[in-house]
Amino acid sequence: MPDKGPNILLLTTDQQRYDTIAALGNRHIRTPALDRLCAEGTAFRRAYCTNPLCSPSRASILTGLMPSQHRCWNVGVGLPEDARTLPSLLRSAGYTSAVIGKVHLQPCLQPGSPEAAPRIFDFDHFRRWRGPYYGFEACELAIGHTREPHAAGMHYGLWLRDRGVDVARYFGGAPSHELGEGTGPEGRWALPQEHHNSRWVADRAIHFLRQQVGRDGSFFLWASFQDPHMPFVAPSPWFDIYAQAPPPLPAWDPGELDTRPVLYRAAYEGWFPRLGLGDAFGAPGFADLDHRAIPPTRARQWTAAYYAMIALLDHHTGRILDALDELGLSRNTLVVFTSDHGEFLGHHGLWGKGPFHLEDLLRVPLIARWPGVVPGGRCSSALQSLADLTPTFLAAACVPLPAGLAGINQLPVWTGNRAAGRSTALVENRVSDRLYVKTVITDRHKLTVHLPGDEGELYDMEADAAEEVNLWSNPAHGDLARHMLCTLLAADAALEPPAPPRSAYA
Repeated sequence: MPDKGPNILLLTTDQQRYDTIAALGNRHIRTPALDRLCAEGTAFRRAYCTNPLCSPSRASILTGLMPSQHRCWNVGVGLPEDARTLPSLLRSAGYTSAVIGKVHLQPCLQPGSPEAAPRIFDFDHFRRWRGPYYGFEACELAIGHTREPHAAGMHYGLWLRDRGVDVARYFGGAPSHELGEGTGPEGRWALPQEHHNSRWVADRAIHFLRQQVGRDGSFFLWASFQDPHMPFVAPSPWFDIYAQAPPPLPAWDPGELDTRPVLYRAAYEGWFPRLGLGDAFGAPGFADLDHRAIPPTRARQWTAAYYAMIALLDHHTGRILDALDELGLSRNTLVVFTSDHGEFLGHHGLWGKGPFHLEDLLRVPLIARWPGVVPGGRCSSALQSLADLTPTFLAAACVPLPAGLAGINQLPVWTGNRAAGRSTALVENRVSDRLYVKTVITDRHKLTVHLPGDEGELYDMEADAAEEVNLWSNPAHGDLARHMLCTLLAADAALEPPAPPRSAYA
């Protein structure tokens, strides 16, 4: 392993399913850049978020903590500004840090938040301000998604206006959590592709990389794409490619809802808000939408747009990888690609996201490339958590790990020197004070509890990879349920070490 800590390039997307990479088996999508990463690095097929919502998951990526520890437990809840973050820890090893794109560590619809209106439209401020922010020394930020009105703010909005783009023509309508008919029936976004946010992220990331050539010390760059999060729209020619031959819609049996907790049917039939779970903004994603009313034509358009969004960001990922090569930075740069959480995309009859801890939402793509250190062309089934990124990056940079992290150092697994680093992965989802969903995942099984109450889910991932059979209430699996409950309790208890340490016996 090199003596100097590697440069670290973290590439993230927003709401990308784990199964949307061609090299890993999806025959309906073209992802040449991600395929290249798979060929030159290691792909992890069982990587899990810590929470299937944006802000909590992103906070875990940057802190190595679970949401119950870093306190950003839902969207609309900010990560404390004094949080100990990865870029601040890397600074001790001489790293320069920058973030470009979506951060979403603060509320985006709460006036007064630095990531909300009216601040995000103060372009004089963003012309002057480039950080610091949560330990990052340099920042160029965006918020929102595709044609949402607030997506044309912050540094991306300034870039659009400096290029003479008529922002009012391309941005407007309801925010994504009020989607319904808002995407338009065709899924095509009139914004020219050269003004797309994925283009902006790549352009600015490449600009940062050029600035690093010849400098002493290493860098940490987080390039954060906003796609393929709803609203599902994409510019031409990307949308046209997939609209002409849309991926097939998933087949599913509505009868599977009969064995699941009631919130699944409530979301599917459009009466989730009537459950009285308190302020569940952002929880179901399509909270007010009757999923039964989505016709196949619209479902195909949404799916085509979703795939097009991924193909477009893959194209710009390729540009960043090419820039690393051209600048001579690839050899000593650890590149990691992942997403903050998944998307139902019609599977199990649902769209969007929420307190539903199925693989569609919890599993994320994860690929690591470090030439000469991380083996190329390898797929691993070792459990990974997004909370592991901070300790693994710190280990790669030879920075001592601080105490109290929930994530673990996965570098021995990434380098192929160890088969697995963790036996369980934990997912937390405090929707409100009236619903808390917790999940523990092992090599074979998954247990989810819905609190308060006595509803839950238990799946045998080996025999039932599609999670169609909930074993929670099956008496024949009572011993397994009890064992998994104990496993969940043990994983949860591990998050609460004694503090302060004991100083005497009496």
